[in-house]
Amino acid sequence: PALAQQAFSTPLSKLALSFFLFYQLSAFLGLDALVSLYVALMLSITSTTIFIKLAEYHGVRNKREIQTLLAMLIVEDVFAVFSIAFLSNLSSSNATTVGLLFSIARSLAILGFAYLVFYQLFKKLFSMLDFSTKDVQIFLALAIGLGFSYLASVVGLAPSIGAFLAGSLVASMPKGKLLEEAISPFVLAFSSIFFISMGMLADFTSIYSNLLVFMLLSLGTIVFHFASTALATYFFGFSRQSAVFSGVAMISAGEFSLLLAQEGAGVVNFDLIGLASAAVLSSALVNSVSCPETGNPL
Repeated sequence: PALAQQAFSTPLSKLALSFFLFYQLSAFLGLDALVSLYVALMLSITSTTIFIKLAEYHGVRNKREIQTLLAMLIVEDVFAVFSIAFLSNLSSSNATTVGLLFSIARSLAILGFAYLVFYQLFKKLFSMLDFSTKDVQIFLALAIGLGFSYLASVVGLAPSIGAFLAGSLVASMPKGKLLEEAISPFVLAFSSIFFISMGMLADFTSIYSNLLVFMLLSLGTIVFHFASTALATYFFGFSRQSAVFSGVAMISAGEFSLLLAQEGAGVVNFDLIGLASAAVLSSALVNSVSCPETGNPL
């Protein structure tokens, strides 16, 4: 119970602090309230993909701090999913606040019901299927991901929310590990295509005209992620050394930052995708050159 409380309370504290800092910095730089809201939401979230890849590369995946940080990242990913749900409805609806919240709740309820139904269905289906061939494993993993993504778009949510639920569903299956291993050779290719395609949407003219704002917010991504994570983990029981390790390990913004930026691209008159791309690139570069030795920052 204590570990579960730590894994839940720590990311909420980290998110609240980083959201506050990003919102205040955005407002200080002259961005309006709506743009500041988008910026704070998208830059407060640490990249799970980059974090895991760096942890594996540096050989620290089994450190005690890493396991707690992974639990924190799951909470952050859930927060990101709800943020995408909120922003996707915000960008497509002129309804009142009550209507907006009802629309989000309805869409999430439909997806949640579908998740529970398919969970029971797939449990029986997985016990009947022959998983001895990679072709079946790859096809099934892709079909589940595409199916849930399409279902999410049908009920008015971003396809990325459906993809997130599909990943959670597969991971909970008895033979989900086989699907994960089968799809792993494609992960790097899909990730590369995703990051490159999102980066290509950036408006370089806008980046140049807002260069100082982009630089300060990118620097803020590094500083605020480190500070909010280190303070939250230290407050909830980490040693000073472990808190510093955690702060550096959680620097990178990533995939959900780009998805949130995409949701706001047609809503606000500001290049959110360019900002998110700059923040992801700069924070990932800083993360990748940090010291990997045990007991020191990642």
